[in-house]
Amino acid sequence: MKKLWYLFSVICVIGIIGCSDEDLFEDVNYNPIGAAVNMIGGSPGFFDLGLDDPFVSFDVAATEMGEAISNVEISVSGPGGSGVLTNLSSLPATVTASLSEVAAALGISPDDVAIGDAFTFTARTTSSSGTFRSASSVTAPASCLSELAGVYDTQSTGWCGLDIPDGTVEIIELAAGVYTFSDWSFGVYETCYPGFFPTGWGELAFSDVCNKLTMVGIIDEYGEPWDVAITDVSGPNLSLSWSNPYTGPTGQEMGTVTIIRTDGSDWPPLSF
Repeated sequence: MKKLWYLFSVICVIGIIGCSDEDLFEDVNYNPIGAAVNMIGGSPGFFDLGLDDPFVSFDVAATEMGEAISNVEISVSGPGGSGVLTNLSSLPATVTASLSEVAAALGISPDDVAIGDAFTFTARTTSSSGTFRSASSVTAPASCLSELAGVYDTQSTGWCGLDIPDGTVEIIELAAGVYTFSDWSFGVYETCYPGFFPTGWGELAFSDVCNKLTMVGIIDEYGEPWDVAITDVSGPNLSLSWSNPYTGPTGQEMGTVTIIRTDGSDWPPLSF
């Protein structure tokens, strides 16, 4: 008996996953007992913090283990600890979990969730032989979808007082969630400085994290720091003001622009 217990202990250590009665799916004669489930992540695979109350969904299906499942307890772990999210009485099933529901299960506020936080969903099944943990799980991080890249129409004004022709600007994605404009003057330089256009824009770039824009590079190729602000977001129109300290014969460089989507969609609620 002692040798058998020692062998069982060694198996538990080698198997990495802790052993307990809940983890065993065979009786002493190696007949299958208990029940388990398979959890498959759905879409979206993350909590989009750019939405008011984001959600994730995943599918739960029974795995043949020899016994019928009478209940599946779905739990979640993450910032704040762990808690029971819901119970399922029949399978297969699709679980849709909103961030507010997950936060309530963990005893935290949705406002406390930060980008990079991760939530892991696990299952505990009940059958005629008892309660069993399932190895399958689904993990969903807190993140944001950023889709600002594209070519847009522009309407601009500039410091020199001349009429700026309507034009276009491209928002170029440099890295995931990091962007630059193809023309940070939005056509103003070409009018206020006839025949001149910069060969580059130095370090000028901005990031988008859950609709919060941040300048991650503010120095242009001439060493001047730029200031950019959102003045209005209304449907397909995104209005900005911009300036830098350089002062030429016609005054300090500054301007405004309305960047217009023409694909029928609206801008998200962006802010600096």
